[in-house]
Formats: sequence, C-alpha cells, structure tokens
Amino acid sequence: MSKEIQAFIVNAKAYDDGNRDMGEWVSFPITNEEMKAVYERIGIDGKDFKEIFLDDFKTDIAGLRNVLSVHTDIDELNYLAFRLSEISSYELAKLDTVAEVKPYTDLKTFIDFAPNMDYYVLIEGVKNAEDMGNYCIDKSGMIDMPDEWKRCIDPKALGELILKDEKGKFTEKGYLIKSGDLWCEVYDNKDDIPKNYRISPQEVFKQSVERLSELEQHFLKSPTDAYAIYQLKDNEELRYHRFEGLESLKTHHLSVERENYNLVYTEQFTGFASVRDRLEELWECFNLDHPDDFKGHSLSVSDIIAIKHNGIVTYHYCDSYDFVELPNFKEPAPLIPDNPLRTAEISTEQNFNQIDGILNNQPTAGEKEKRTSIVKQLKTQPVISKEKQKTAPNGAEMER
Repeated sequence: MSKEIQAFIVNAKAYDDGNRDMGEWVSFPITNEEMKAVYERIGIDGKDFKEIFLDDFKTDIAGLRNVLSVHTDIDELNYLAFRLSEISSYELAKLDTVAEVKPYTDLKTFIDFAPNMDYYVLIEGVKNAEDMGNYCIDKSGMIDMPDEWKRCIDPKALGELILKDEKGKFTEKGYLIKSGDLWCEVYDNKDDIPKNYRISPQEVFKQSVERLSELEQHFLKSPTDAYAIYQLKDNEELRYHRFEGLESLKTHHLSVERENYNLVYTEQFTGFASVRDRLEELWECFNLDHPDDFKGHSLSVSDIIAIKHNGIVTYHYCDSYDFVELPNFKEPAPLIPDNPLRTAEISTEQNFNQIDGILNNQPTAGEKEKRTSIVKQLKTQPVISKEKQKTAPNGAEMER
C-alpha cells in the first residue's frame, strides 16, 4: 500500500507578477533529476533564494494535511515521502491510527515515525472489548489450553478485564497501544537530510552543475582519445538558439556561449582517421543508432561535438550544412597556438601531431573519395534533412 503526497509547486516571482498558473502538481517522493525537469518547466533556474512556494497539498496520510502550509520546506516533505515509501502497509496503517488518538503537530514528528515504528503496537481488527477477548483467546498465544476449554471463556468479560490494565485506544483500524519502547528524536534539522533527497531549487541546480562538471572532467582527463556531445540547456530563453545555424544566430544578434550548454554524453574511442571522419560517424550514430545510455535528443543543428585526440581538444558546431570549429568555445586543454592553416589541417590531417602549418599528412585520393561519399550518404539519410534537423527530435515542433 502506498500513500499519496502531492504539492502544487509555484514560481514565486511569476505569482507576484500576476501569473497564478505558473506551477505544477508534483508527487512525492521525487528524484533530483525529475525535480529539475519540473523547475525548468515552470521557469525556475535556482539563482534566487526564494523562487518557489508550496501553494496546495493532497495526501491520504491522516493528520499530515494539518501540518502542511505555504511555509512547508520542500526538502523535508520529500524526505518524509521517501521515509514512508520504505515502510510496510501495516506500519502505514499504524501511522493513520495515531492521527485518531494523538495527531502529530509538526513535520519533524512525522519524519521521526519511520525510525520509531515500534513505539506503538496496532492490533488490527480489534475494535471493542469482545474483539480483544477473542484475540487473546485465539490469536495472541497468551492462553495455552485445549480449544474446548477456550469456549468456556466469556471473550467480552476477558476483554474488559484486560482493558482495565491497558492504556490503549480503539480506532477505526484496530486497537493501538504503546509498546513501552522509548521515542527517539532522530531528525533535528535539514542538515540531517541526505543529499540525494534534497530537491530545493538551489540544491537541484547545484548538484546538476556538480554532476556535469564531473562528466566534463572525465572527458578532459581521458588518457585516450574521446568525444563529448554538448546540447543546449532546456531553458525558455534559449528558444531562439535551439536548432538554429550560425547565420541565423548572427541575424538575431545571438552567439554560441559555453554557459548555455550542458555536456550530455562522453565516451572514449579508438581507430582515429581524422576529425572530419569522426564527426560524420558521430552524426550518423547519434541519429540512427545512438547508445542505450544516451539521454539527450538526436544530434541536431546547434549541438556541439568535442573531439579529444592526442591530448588536443577541438569543438565543432553542428551548423546547417557542415561542422564549424569553435576555437573559443572552451579551451581547458592546451591547444596549438594561432595558425592560419589550423582549421584546414584539423579537418584533413590524420594525426594531430602533424599540425604544423603545412598540409603534409593528407589522405590519399582514394581515402578522400571515400570520405566524400560518406558525406553524401549522411546527407541522404531519411532522418537528416538538408537543414540537419531544424526541428526538435521525436517529431515535436519547436514553439515560436
């Protein structure tokens, strides 16, 4: 049996500006990545201290709604939901009966219920003195005698006798009594919430940056040749960057900025021929047969492919008709100093250690013809139009 905990998350700034619908219902528990997607859909970027508030709630946990308010902390609510998702239906039923007897008055006590489940004992189905007598005679194991003798006992009278010494309460689900165990206050404040349960805007975007940074460092520090794919962040303000060629960006006075991109995938590779060959292979792979663990969209115009070969990293913009190198996109690895033939060399040289200002390591005529034919094949692939996927993947149209 699972319990429902939902909250309507509102963009505080949009609300103050009069947009009362800039929010979304969220079911808890929720992961950090799932919450990031919610924030991006309602225009939250994690930069302001108070970007959201919880406007409304839905829950079938008895007594919980009474302690929830606009001031409820989203990290604490998510932590509670995770704790309750790990306990049995019997324990959840016990939690409901507590609300009938002595409702909890704050979220902290609800959170502490999970490590204190044995503080109470719930005898399900026992709702009066006669039920208590029958339970003691037939189910509790307290009375050891032949069944025919048990039938001589008045269950109601026995139940009433037992209840005189007990301090329990009859509830809708059964008889609730304290076990005698001590209640341990385990949860003190938000510092006690594990990092992976924290989903406030600041935490979500901070952890997202940390993960992306780790992925990028993995790429840059790769001891072997590797590639990386960068795609635009899912932000509304980048709608006029997405799936646009460089000429279109220039027309709209826009530019390619590193801060607008996330590194979404990286992998090592072998069998290097040239940057051109590698770019074309990756374009085909990430449109027709991308890796199972790739979570981005199919390679499209506005994406960037980084190639690391012999310790040198180059960045290439997927333009409308070709790949265009971006020397200033990001240069954490040592690049060859400015060289008028550098771009031409990178496109044709088969070894980066031959980038010396002289086109002296070009492919043979046969290899060049083979390379040209690959380009032709790519341009005739059904999923790649002449404009290289000017629309969003999966048939979704980009809103304007």
